[in-house]
Amino acid sequence: LTVRESEDWLASLKRHSDRTGPTEARRIVYGADMPHGNEQRYLEVYNRHNESIRAYFAGRPNFLMLRIEDGLSFEPLCRFLGRPIPKQPFPHLYRTM
Repeated sequence: LTVRESEDWLASLKRHSDRTGPTEARRIVYGADMPHGNEQRYLEVYNRHNESIRAYFAGRPNFLMLRIEDGLSFEPLCRFLGRPIPKQPFPHLYRTM
């Protein structure tokens, strides 16, 4: 599970929505096709979703949660998967940090 601070997630989604416009997928998931004016609903769905995943995997060894604010790299993912760390850079950096 990759998570970020709720308000940061919402701000990013609003910027993305400005570029993409209303979508049917957002209407289905959040009950509104744009986050603008529906911020509380979007945050509730986002937080509930993340909490349900954490609850489902509570106490299980096969769960990894990465916080974007902590920085993303291959190291925790490869350690979790038991794989060597690749030589190439991580493929996507958090661009607004």
